[in-house]
Amino acid sequence: MPKVLDTFEFPHGGRKGLEYDFAGLMDGQIYQLSVGDKANDDIPSDVSPDTFLGALSRYANAQGMRVNKHISEDKKTVTIRVRPKTVKETAEDSAKDSAATVAA
Repeated sequence: MPKVLDTFEFPHGGRKGLEYDFAGLMDGQIYQLSVGDKANDDIPSDVSPDTFLGALSRYANAQGMRVNKHISEDKKTVTIRVRPKTVKETAEDSAKDSAATVAA
């Protein structure tokens, strides 16, 4: 039978991504965020890119938005764009965005 506890101090773990200022990312621009422990990194290394994107997606969904997202192979950068769900993305839009990202 499981033990019932009166209290327990749950560690923060990956939920730190929820403390991020997601509202500042809701403007439709394409952002590339860095992952690491340096002061200028956007996502702390103890928050996985997947956890961050999950929290961002939940926040965006609650705002009627959707997230285009990409995690680099080395998991050191996350590229995102948050737009209203009513905006339909075509294959041509996606190709333009990919070309712009590669050129940058």
